[in-house]
Amino acid sequence: MKNLEYAKSVTQAVIFKKGRAAATLTRSPDRGVVFSYLRSYLNDGGPAIASTLPALDVPVTLGHGNVPAFFAGLLPEGERLAKLRWAVKTTISDEFSLLLAAGENPVGDVQIVPAGEKPQSIPALLTVTKTMDDINFADFAAVPGPVDLSSLAGMQDKVTASYRHDKDPTRAYILKFNDGSHERQVETEFLLLNKARALSIPVANARLVYDGVGQAALLISRFDRSPSGPLAVEDCAQLMGLSPGRKFSVPSEAVAVAAVKMCASQALAARNIFLQFLFAWLTGNGNLHAKNISVVQQDNGEWLVAPAYDLQCTLASEIEQGFAAGVPGGILTDLLDGDPSRDPGLALPVGGSAGARTGLTRNDWLRFGRTLHIPERLVAKCIDKALAASELSMEELPFERDVSAAVLRVLAIRRAAIAR
Repeated sequence: MKNLEYAKSVTQAVIFKKGRAAATLTRSPDRGVVFSYLRSYLNDGGPAIASTLPALDVPVTLGHGNVPAFFAGLLPEGERLAKLRWAVKTTISDEFSLLLAAGENPVGDVQIVPAGEKPQSIPALLTVTKTMDDINFADFAAVPGPVDLSSLAGMQDKVTASYRHDKDPTRAYILKFNDGSHERQVETEFLLLNKARALSIPVANARLVYDGVGQAALLISRFDRSPSGPLAVEDCAQLMGLSPGRKFSVPSEAVAVAAVKMCASQALAARNIFLQFLFAWLTGNGNLHAKNISVVQQDNGEWLVAPAYDLQCTLASEIEQGFAAGVPGGILTDLLDGDPSRDPGLALPVGGSAGARTGLTRNDWLRFGRTLHIPERLVAKCIDKALAASELSMEELPFERDVSAAVLRVLAIRRAAIAR
């Protein structure tokens, strides 16, 4: 692997959009970081790099090391960001250098390279085969595994991957690992992705694969890659101009509206996103934040809601921690103060910034639907569809039996509160 410390000495980067040089990021000791479009790109009528960076001859100046929120949103988070920072030998606030080190093949259709260089093809970090007896996924985990030169946003442990048996050479993959946040995370995500297909919305294609010691990983087909080339993608944090650190700072309605406004068919987009939030509530997913809903631009230029992804049951993690702390049943759900549930709830409030993350009722979801201009009869049908799609059993859940029982107990409270 090349020495990534070079990124600290670079003062100008060129941003390529669909293979065309489109803009620059320039840093200097006195001015900080300046983003500006290339005049030739503007004269040719090139599209905006991002919704928050319109194609105008107006430079954007930021503080030292900082980059616009769209670019910050391309960077990894958590342990993978820490590992990248260590490889570059820089601070966490030096987004410019971090972006240069891993921005040549990020999510979407942009590439960031040092000025004077051309984008290069970056191979996937791991090739997946039907039998991987000589592979141990632990060797590729964030700690102590290698740095992935293709930036993948998000917290969960993952790497870029290829699938040797795929007949389509243009298809690309992401391989997600169990990262210790809770037991059998990838098995749970695989289960919920399959459940979500009953919502009649696009869902990321995935399969479970196993290494030589029997550990599972989730191989996910990337929806930002197509036979015609990379597709533009923006998650809702990027659409709203939010840095990754603020992905929990906005209400569900604001996230939904940001995505709906981008889409060609706003009615279909509103229904899709409403179902995603409702499904998250009914399956114990407390991780549906502003970066976990995206829009993707099709070859014809239309924007659609991206296939649902990163479906987790964070409730199980909370319950596992509760058992470890000696909480009876893993989580408190019958309290003397009348609160029907102290479960961790959703990542974002429903009902505006002062809304609720827990104890949500059918009326809360009806109001959410009205915010998105979904007719009440259709909202009711969506609730019925989500209730049917999200039904889980002890046999399906991959946790210890006491954890599974506690998960189902909490979810039963949620289901009862929104059923007719």
